[in-house]
Amino acid sequence: MEKIIIGGLLSFIITLLAIPAIIQIAKMKKLYDVPDDWKIHHTPVSSLGGVGIFAGFLIAFLLLSDLAPRVHGFPFYIAAFVVVFFFGVKDDIW
Repeated sequence: MEKIIIGGLLSFIITLLAIPAIIQIAKMKKLYDVPDDWKIHHTPVSSLGGVGIFAGFLIAFLLLSDLAPRVHGFPFYIAAFVVVFFFGVKDDIW
């Protein structure tokens, strides 16, 4: 139980630290979503925020990998998350 709490806190801290850096990179590379009539937001929004969230999530998952023998299909969950992540990045960039 303690390891799960530490993994969750580590995931939160990594995400909290990564998002501002990723937003700066997105601004430098001009990777942001510009609002139009179909968008809810009224100012440009970074398209790469999910990268920071995924990094925190993946690190927490890997930290808990010693619990993997108790979770049937653990490597497949990791593989599925990576595939969904790359589809999301592709969708955000194009």
